[in-house]
Amino acid sequence: PAWRDANWVVVWLACHQLGVALHRGWLRRGPAWRPWATLGTATAGVVVLVALGYPVSPIANYYPPSLALASLAVAHTATLALLGRAGVARHLSDRTARRLAVLNAHLLTIYLWQAACIIAAILLLAGIGRALPATAPWLVSRPGIMVASFGVIAAVVPWIARVERRIVAALTPPGGASRARGASAVAVLLAGTALVWRNGAVLHPGQPFSTAGVLLVALAAVTLATNRHSSGMRGS
Repeated sequence: PAWRDANWVVVWLACHQLGVALHRGWLRRGPAWRPWATLGTATAGVVVLVALGYPVSPIANYYPPSLALASLAVAHTATLALLGRAGVARHLSDRTARRLAVLNAHLLTIYLWQAACIIAAILLLAGIGRALPATAPWLVSRPGIMVASFGVIAAVVPWIARVERRIVAALTPPGGASRARGASAVAVLLAGTALVWRNGAVLHPGQPFSTAGVLLVALAAVTLATNRHSSGMRGS
């Protein structure tokens, strides 16, 4: 249990590398039986792990990500490889392809904000349930929460994505900016964010890790801003 938080790095990096491998042709080339065997083995792995005591709840397997989640990622990768071999994408209409491209561009934003959207959906349903008690049982049921969560995600994520694009554009260094300084600032930002996520955002002598996290985030923000400003001054 003490080491399980390492899975935040290990499992997610492994999932990322599965995507890289798929893009480079892993399982999309070679013997036809290979993706089927991979899919079957990974699916069986998920079943066995759950039978051995891993949580059945998807949420419990996300926080932190577990070996069962890694096995599920392998199964997803094999499924995508099979779809690629079958040429499904080539048979999509232009309209469907564009919609999938838009959805794919928003997937990371959906992942980062889905928990907040689910909480917002539950609070919304709870408020409606209090106002209309007769509707409460089915509003707060699992299907009701799922439908409401999808609705909140569909309504909120496009607006969040627009804000993210503006922030990224504002922080993206123009030509002449120090890449080394920018990369160092991002590393400091990640370290500070990790400390804040684990210990909270409190500035107090009794909370050294939280204080360090807040200061690191502030330092990274100032470094990124000054790096962009100084590069703009040099360019002018």
